Amino acid sequence: MKLTYCLTILVAFAMFAEEPEAARKSALAALENPVAPKALEADADFQIAIKVKHGHLRELFIGCAEGRTDGFDRRPRGAGLAAMFDEMAPPPGIGTGYTYLVSPDRRMQLYKDIRGPQPETPQWVLFAKPGDKPVTLSWDKSQIPAGKILYCAKWDGAATDVTEIVDCAKSASVTHDGFVYYRFWLAAAK
Repeated sequence: MKLTYCLTILVAFAMFAEEPEAARKSALAALENPVAPKALEADADFQIAIKVKHGHLRELFIGCAEGRTDGFDRRPRGAGLAAMFDEMAPPPGIGTGYTYLVSPDRRMQLYKDIRGPQPETPQWVLFAKPGDKPVTLSWDKSQIPAGKILYCAKWDGAATDVTEIVDCAKSASVTHDGFVYYRFWLAAAK
């Protein structure tokens, strides 16, 4: 586990080294001040699979579960594979895209990011860097909790506002052919 963590960190530093230093600092600083819509009442456990086409992973998972935190929640021994806990993303292969969820403290690249039930609007940041083909993200609309709306927006990592907002219950996918962050957030349906 420690070796995987170290390799993931090294890959992340190498990835950011390819970007201009100013863009990297701007993107990381903006993660500290996310923009989100109105508060959401604490809710039942849920997990949404985000399918990834042309990334190094086939899917990523976001969700909320009782007893989890915004920090890294390690799976305890004996917990089944279906249990909802955070998991580190493996490093990318050669020539593949690179996709992962950014941990709230911005120190880890995650495959699964499961938060605790939150009185405020839960949100997740997904990083996508395409390889030879554009990265496409898709989801199963039926996994969105009843009475909630999941939104997705392309984000440059620096802006205080998001643009091109997608209601995930109406659209089943997004595609982008360059380096991009996507912000997902869950809000109460009106």
